[in-house]
Amino acid sequence: MGIAVKSVDEFPRHLDHHSVMKLSIPRIFRVAIIISLLPGAIHKRGFAQTPAPLSAPPDSVVSKVLRVIESGNARERGALIRSSFTAKATGEDSARFDRFLASMHDEGAPFVVSGVDRSGRHALIKLTSARAHRAVTLMISTDRANPPALGNVDILSANDAVLDSLVWPERRSRKDADVVRIVNANLERLAKSDALSGVVYIAAHDSVVYARGFGLADREDSVANTVRTRFALASMGKMFTATAILQLADKGRLNLDDTLAKVLPRYPNADRAGKITIRHLLSHTSGMGDQWSTPRRPVPGLTGALGTAAAVAYAPLLFEPGAQWSYSNEGYNVLAAIIEEVSGSTFKDYIRREILAKAGMTETVLDGGSDDIIPRRAVGYRPRENDLLGAGPLRANWSFMVGSSAGGAGGGYSTAGDLAKFGRALREGRLISVALRDSMWTGRWPIPGYTDEKYGWGSFVQQVGEHKIVGHGGGGTGSGIDTGFRQFADGSYTIVVLTNMEPPTATRITGALTKLLAAPPE
Repeated sequence: MGIAVKSVDEFPRHLDHHSVMKLSIPRIFRVAIIISLLPGAIHKRGFAQTPAPLSAPPDSVVSKVLRVIESGNARERGALIRSSFTAKATGEDSARFDRFLASMHDEGAPFVVSGVDRSGRHALIKLTSARAHRAVTLMISTDRANPPALGNVDILSANDAVLDSLVWPERRSRKDADVVRIVNANLERLAKSDALSGVVYIAAHDSVVYARGFGLADREDSVANTVRTRFALASMGKMFTATAILQLADKGRLNLDDTLAKVLPRYPNADRAGKITIRHLLSHTSGMGDQWSTPRRPVPGLTGALGTAAAVAYAPLLFEPGAQWSYSNEGYNVLAAIIEEVSGSTFKDYIRREILAKAGMTETVLDGGSDDIIPRRAVGYRPRENDLLGAGPLRANWSFMVGSSAGGAGGGYSTAGDLAKFGRALREGRLISVALRDSMWTGRWPIPGYTDEKYGWGSFVQQVGEHKIVGHGGGGTGSGIDTGFRQFADGSYTIVVLTNMEPPTATRITGALTKLLAAPPE
């Protein structure tokens, strides 16, 4: 039986590519290229020094891959790898690709194709498996150096199919109580299928209208999630880092156009230091890459946040600073080093004193390693490494959490209520000046693959109708973490979704709630 095609309409992109905290797990590394969603994907905006666009696999090749997955035939798999992949893939990676294609068939076939999209050199195919009850986004990529040959095929995201079946109204009731009933009904559907584990929080004009925990914070001891459960923040912490930098700018301690050479004189790469500014780092336009996938080369004598940043400072830039946008954990770790250099405090001490205390965030902790004692901590859960569709028994993410205390790129633990307090303090001008807050919330750089979202400084900025909506997410594939924070800039609504499970559940719920609450009234 062939793969049935329901439609080729664009499907939602539900990997929160701007939220991956760490890439030390092989499965995360394989999809990490989506975080920066491809240097070539911004070419249509015409920025200077942007590489030529890279072509995604043509329909004929995509169809061939899907047919091989459907058939499960070993001979057809071998023929596909020899005819369509690079020489490297047909050599040392041949066994890996063969196992992947075979496992896709064994775990999920037959599949229904519900959407096909393209971004840069990637074809993204949305598949549904009735047998596994999973919805999967398959990524088929041409080789960067040798197109049109294929360089990779992998799972971008997988979720329970019930998530895709939820129905949200196109128009919003004028009564919050009616909205809450709709929200609760959809969330209960997810929870009954074990497709939601976390907390969902909604405030209207800073008054809580919905706050509820679902599932288990600790499956081993059957501890339920509650509104006071602390969840891993991951890249949500970038909002704290950006706010801290802007506080120092408010005080005249630094200028956003200062170079690293001026504010971080011990930074070991002079070429980088002379042309990268704080503004570049805040906006992910520095050309720096991902901290965690670059082999560390510690620099003797450098410790703290500067030591972390210096250990990967040797790597070549992806592009000239200011030329384009590419999400960079490394860049935000450099910002933490600047905070330490300029303030004279450790990064965590500064955040505790100048952000958490001033916002009244008493439930937030900046320690977060697997050996730290964090009361009411939610344990993250993720699929086993060889479970492509994520349909099998889960495992705790303790190995992922090693050394994951808060740093410039994110980390630490918090509650939904504390994050709402941070949003309110930022909105009311209690953390930074209103002028810098407005600049923080000005979307400057388009996000590849997202037509309605731009990046400001430590915030994603979305315009939905007349509403400006700002915030950040955290987590990523293979982490057992998926979180979302959005607030309407006028204070009308605040949305916090914290989960201790794989993406894209929190990301999708956050997006659905944002769209619902910004919808025109009935």
